[in-house]
Amino acid sequence: MDTFGSQDWLWDLPDVFRFAPSGRQLVGAEFRIPEESAPAEVSARLPVPREVRPGGLRADKVEDFRHEVCTVLCRAPDDAVLTCLRDLDVLDEPLEARIGIAPDVALLVPHGTAVGWSLTDPARYLTTGFATPDPAPPVPATRRLLTECLDLVTTPAGPWEVGAS
Repeated sequence: MDTFGSQDWLWDLPDVFRFAPSGRQLVGAEFRIPEESAPAEVSARLPVPREVRPGGLRADKVEDFRHEVCTVLCRAPDDAVLTCLRDLDVLDEPLEARIGIAPDVALLVPHGTAVGWSLTDPARYLTTGFATPDPAPPVPATRRLLTECLDLVTTPAGPWEVGAS
């Protein structure tokens, strides 16, 4: 399928959004979890509206573009929700909306620009390969393993360190 949108650039590994040229509707997205996780007290400041508005994305015009890399992971208690943000400055602005683009996946939007994304109940989506997730809730051991894995692969950072070069 011929698409356009954001993509990897050299050593940059941003989230990827791909759109269909006809209609300019979002047809694919690929998200990466940042290596740095915000401290719990910073994650607690996340001003996320509770409701998710079902919707999607439509590109303004047919052309490739660069999407900013998400640099910080905010983890809800028990990793019930993972939220990835462009940077911690996002916390200073109220979010207008959470736009649902797939089950349990929402884009975070202040001022009409996507600045991050969230995944609700990430343990539910742990599968082998590209298998469809089981509709039954994951067992507690799976949730614990997700938390332990995230503890291993992310580096805790103070708010002054996140996104620093």
